[in-house]
Amino acid sequence: MRTRGETLIEASAVATTRTSDIVLDFLPKLAIQANYTVLSLVAKGFDAGDVNIFTDQLTVTAHGYSTGVKGQFTTTGTLPGGISAATDYWIIKVDDDTFSIATSLANAEAGTVELINSTGSGTHTFTPTAFGGAVLKLQSSNDGSNFIDLPSCQVTLSASGCSLFNVVEPAYRHLRFAFIPDAGAVDLKVILNGHDSAGDTNAN
Repeated sequence: MRTRGETLIEASAVATTRTSDIVLDFLPKLAIQANYTVLSLVAKGFDAGDVNIFTDQLTVTAHGYSTGVKGQFTTTGTLPGGISAATDYWIIKVDDDTFSIATSLANAEAGTVELINSTGSGTHTFTPTAFGGAVLKLQSSNDGSNFIDLPSCQVTLSASGCSLFNVVEPAYRHLRFAFIPDAGAVDLKVILNGHDSAGDTNAN
């Protein structure tokens, strides 16, 4: 059974789609609170020696990027083969000092790496796209597989803040909280308060 103050999602530098599913047995009333802090991501430079054409990875010490971060590359010389100027790419984080890239958010989430076939020349720079908003929404389902958006339970983020969703006497069994980003990254914490059939809040 769900409990008072249960954390559904708590993650740093979220730049990919995140969801959390809730079975509504014995929960005729619930409130979901999302707290989010927009992060300031900075451009990072690297040179040809940091490009590994065998692993399709770029070494950028303490890059600070998470999987799903969107941005573009520039260079003082020639970009690595497989990377084009004025083109969006999405980060696939390998570790704190290494990442690969993808050609879409879906590919980044799936781990589908863009191939790099030459190191290029000069100094290369990856510049993250500024925070472009994200959508928070609730979706409902009776079978737990096919979800539809709940009317009036959706907000579009433009800055750091907090959003609260209240659900009373739902006519469905399953609920899904969804965070869907556009660009940028946020620290995200989502908390659930559920109430039992007697109207009392469940406690640990």
